[in-house]
Amino acid sequence: MTWDFRWRPFIAELAASYDEIGRELGIPVIPAGLVYRDCNLAPPHGETPFWLTASPEHPEGDLHENEKGTAVNTYATFAMLTGRNPLGRNFAAPGQTNDATLLRYFSDMAWAEVSPRLR
Repeated sequence: MTWDFRWRPFIAELAASYDEIGRELGIPVIPAGLVYRDCNLAPPHGETPFWLTASPEHPEGDLHENEKGTAVNTYATFAMLTGRNPLGRNFAAPGQTNDATLLRYFSDMAWAEVSPRLR
């Protein structure tokens, strides 16, 4: 599931469509877009909305995820595919410079959306 954009907020409709398609096909939907929404509603350190897609060229939010959004995607995908809480575990990846506190925040936010979807 993707996320909505600063110029077009549509997460409610988007999430409903992804979930409908997932039910129809009998496949799980990784709720990354809902985790982004949750992170926008309860951001740490006074971050502004769309901080998971912001770039130096577009600090108010962009189309694609930044390194923070990529960490969210990683945790949501891991949790959905394994059924395990990632517990903020650090991971090695090019460009991964998020600190342990932020990684735990992302992990907790992802688990909160994923865990109710596990069968």
